[in-house]
Amino acid sequence: MRFKAVEVLRDLEQRDFRVLQAVEWGMRWSEYSDVEEIAKRVDLHLEKLLHILDRLHKMDLVERWIGDYVGYRLTFHGYDCLALDALYKRRVVESLGMPKGLGKESNVFHALSFDGEEILLKIHRIMYQSFSQVRKKREYTSDKRHISELYASRISAEAEYESMKKLYQVGAPIPRPIDQNRHMIVMEKIEGIELVKARVADPAQILEEIIEFIKIAWQKAHLVHGDLSEHNVIVTPDQSVIVIDFPQAVPSDHPTAMDLLERDIQNLSAYFFRKYKLKFNPSEVLEYVTGDEKN
Repeated sequence: MRFKAVEVLRDLEQRDFRVLQAVEWGMRWSEYSDVEEIAKRVDLHLEKLLHILDRLHKMDLVERWIGDYVGYRLTFHGYDCLALDALYKRRVVESLGMPKGLGKESNVFHALSFDGEEILLKIHRIMYQSFSQVRKKREYTSDKRHISELYASRISAEAEYESMKKLYQVGAPIPRPIDQNRHMIVMEKIEGIELVKARVADPAQILEEIIEFIKIAWQKAHLVHGDLSEHNVIVTPDQSVIVIDFPQAVPSDHPTAMDLLERDIQNLSAYFFRKYKLKFNPSEVLEYVTGDEKN
């Protein structure tokens, strides 16, 4: 997969980033940012600004619209550049490597920190084809009538990062969250393979660890994963469990929390019976997860 932002970042000057930021700022109020407003924000003559915008347009970092006014909006490539530049300036991500996983709503890349640590960069990409379903399902977009793909991706990443911080602070088995900017999350690199692909030596032990995660999430972080399945449970080389992917997590006091919790447990029950013929009573597990925290 080509990552356009990495290809063009070294060709961008600080003035280019200022213009991209001004376009982003204008998109708060309309789909396209008016060039005259952009010029005022970056303190450039219109002729010079149009030259820069034309260059950024040729690099596929912005899109142009001509109607009642001339306007520009960021592409995902331009948004990627802004986020990567911010993470670089914070000395969080020094360089980017090969993709680790490509999904419908996010891509994950290998990366290096300024300390030489191998880390992961998750990039949320909420596209139009899944946008209506995302708005209906997720708390953070359900009350917005007009929302761009970029903004949806940003608040998806923000919500996931906040959930990860809460879970990590209470000792849940998840990757350590490191930083977040716009639609990108930086986290520690984890070793292992998805449960659905793993050779599990002791399925009952793996099942127990996942149930313990659900309990910790509910009782200590006050969260429900909301999309728990064999695809977002990682089995490490030492046969322990790490849970990933939290953009659909909701607080335990959310109106749909109990329904989502029951669905997570049912998914777990169906998978372990189908693959390992392990049976448990979902109602008993639900009672265990939501019971007295002292138990």
